[in-house]
Amino acid sequence: MVLESDSVNGGFVEQPYNPVSLKVGGFIGGAGHSCVFKDKYENWWQVTSMWVGNHDEFERRIGLFPVSFDEKGRMRTHTVLGDYPMQLPQKKFDPQDISAFGWMLQSQNKKSMASSSLPGFESEKATDENVRTWWSAASGNAGEYFVMDLGKKVRVNSVQINFAEQDINPDASKETDYHAYKLYISNNGEDWKQIVDKSKNTVAVPHEYVELSVPVEASFIKIENVHTPKEGKFALLDLRVFGFGYSEKPGLVKKLSVQRNQEDERYALLTWDKVSGADGYLVRFGYQPDFLNQCIQVKDCETTDLLLHILTKGVKYHYRVDTYNDSGITEGVVISE
Repeated sequence: MVLESDSVNGGFVEQPYNPVSLKVGGFIGGAGHSCVFKDKYENWWQVTSMWVGNHDEFERRIGLFPVSFDEKGRMRTHTVLGDYPMQLPQKKFDPQDISAFGWMLQSQNKKSMASSSLPGFESEKATDENVRTWWSAASGNAGEYFVMDLGKKVRVNSVQINFAEQDINPDASKETDYHAYKLYISNNGEDWKQIVDKSKNTVAVPHEYVELSVPVEASFIKIENVHTPKEGKFALLDLRVFGFGYSEKPGLVKKLSVQRNQEDERYALLTWDKVSGADGYLVRFGYQPDFLNQCIQVKDCETTDLLLHILTKGVKYHYRVDTYNDSGITEGVVISE
């Protein structure tokens, strides 16, 4: 939250563009507990706590998001699709440029199969874009594998492998605490080509990110276990594939309506028509039509409503719903209260 005053002695006033940081939806959401710093290139960043909570309610990860201040001094944290790949140039940059990297998610809710699965930890849970569900093989043996059917031929630029902890032995020696694996692609699900070999890796990489020096085209992707840390089972929170899906961008949200709760203005119900070709929606809002600094990702294409409960009383808002899929984003039309 930002408050401004003309004096350090008091008179601070809450600003209408609060909160200045919001990360809701997507693969992982924010829990708050953040700080802001400036790097040696004069770029501003927010470091924030991201909530996992699988094995302990305080289980967290660290998120890093670019921050900007406009000509009016308004602070903004850029978190739209904030768990997608982002550039990190070694120079002064515009946060809007590095956030819009262009590699879209190819793996959401795609069909999958595995060498084995524990009951309750089926393979589809490694494609659901949810950090709090996961697939687990029945063992941690070398050769256990997970296969994703991308549904068509897509361009693969990078892969994020989010390993899960399943039945680990906390007393196992430190020498066992590492991930080793191999990554393959295929166009038919039968003939495989190895693109990554981490079979000799000796460190733990719970959220491994592999960026290919040369993009590849594939219809299937497979990860094969070589070693799992601390005697645990081979398990994945999600296998996330980024690139380009060779689809048309989704259509435009044409009908958006907003009902602000008059008894409690913190709440507003947004509804819109389903858009063909969309994988999900980006619900954006703010106190001025050219400053839609808030965004909530709705990652289910069948969901066409959202109840907001973080609005500021006495502030009139403007809203826009964008659509996105495996090939890009289509901006919607701004409506006002």
